[in-house]
Parts: sequence; structure tokens; C-alpha cells
Amino acid sequence: MNKKNLPLVFIPARGGSKRIKNKNIKKLGKNPLIHYPIENAKQLGFEVIVSTDSAEIASYSYSKNASVHNRPKNISKDSSTVEEAIKHYLKKNQNNLNGEQIIIILSACSPFLKSETIGKALKIFANSSIDCLFSTHESYDDYWVVSENNLKRIRKDEPRRQQDRKPFFIENSSFYITRVSNLLSKKYLIDGINKNYNISSIEGFDINDNSDFLIAEFIQKNLSKFL
Repeated sequence: MNKKNLPLVFIPARGGSKRIKNKNIKKLGKNPLIHYPIENAKQLGFEVIVSTDSAEIASYSYSKNASVHNRPKNISKDSSTVEEAIKHYLKKNQNNLNGEQIIIILSACSPFLKSETIGKALKIFANSSIDCLFSTHESYDDYWVVSENNLKRIRKDEPRRQQDRKPFFIENSSFYITRVSNLLSKKYLIDGINKNYNISSIEGFDINDNSDFLIAEFIQKNLSKFL
């Protein structure tokens, strides 16, 4: 089959991280965080591109037979976006891609996401006409915002008992599924007609700071109890 017709996995993994030093290469269990999305892509049988400005991350990715997108420093800052990285890659490789080709964006900070989950979500996206399918998990929490120097409840007309509320859906960044044409024609990754794919809060667990990493280490050691 022509490679241009196969889904492509894109993993943004810059080297700099203020809250956790070298986060994407930091070991969780026996493997660095970048290992987990690469392994998911391999289990699905898809080509994987790791987008990074880090020689260490690039070297590890090559050792796992992943391709590497050498991300320029100007789009590898704390303020840089996933959109900037993937659009830079797509524009450099337009001749090797087609507009209808599916792109799966995986996060190195969601190590508990399962390849079977990605596969199920991919089938839904491939059989739909939506622009982006992205992972979420449910929340029944009670949220408040500061407005006009006072606190206002977002769930204004909902019950106080958590079990009686409707769920909110939290974008957890574990995965996004879209097409090359959508990424190139739209400003944002989630734009146009979108749909969420609900996963467990464990699969959607997003490592951002040292407290998250400590929790992730506990989950990793007791993974069979959580998934």
C-alpha cells in the first residue's frame, strides 16, 4: 500500500522543560517517557515522527526506528505550540504526503494510553466527516470562576450532589486525530467540526510537573489495578 494512504503518528517532544528537567526523556519505570507513544505507534504498525530539538531525544527515537523531525529553536520555546511544530513538518514534507492522509498526534506526557484505544478512536474518525477527534475524560467536579470581584459557579443550575450532575469533558491531550489538509488549512488543531473520544482518567493522565510524575510512578508500579 502507498505510504501516502497510511496514517502517520506525530509526537511533539521538545527538549526544554521548566517544571520537569528533560521531561520527555525522563525515565518512568524502565523507559523514558518518549518510549510510550513510540511503542503505541509501533504496535499499530504506523510510521512515527518524533518532533524535537533535543539530540538525546532524537538519538533515542532513532534507536527505536522512529523518524525525527529536527524542530527549529524558534518553535521549541515554552510558548511554542503543537500547531507550529506539525505545520513546519508538513510544509517541509508536502511531496511525501497527501491531503487526506490521517495524522495521529500523541503526547509523550500520557504514558498510560493504550494502543487499542487509539485504534478504536481511529476507526471512528476514519468513518466520519469530522475535522478532528480528540481525547477527553469525564469530570463531575464543581467549578467556580472569579467574575466581577465575586465567585460564580459554572454549574449554576445543576445539583450540588456530584453524582446527580452531568459530566464535563476535559481535553487531556493524550491524542488528536485529524488530516493533513485540516492542519494546513486551519489555524488551530481543534477547529471546524470536532468530536471527543472519552477515555479513562488514567489513560488520559497528563504529566506536567513533579507532583504528576510522582503520581505516575505510583500508577506505573500498580498499573494492573488501574487499567
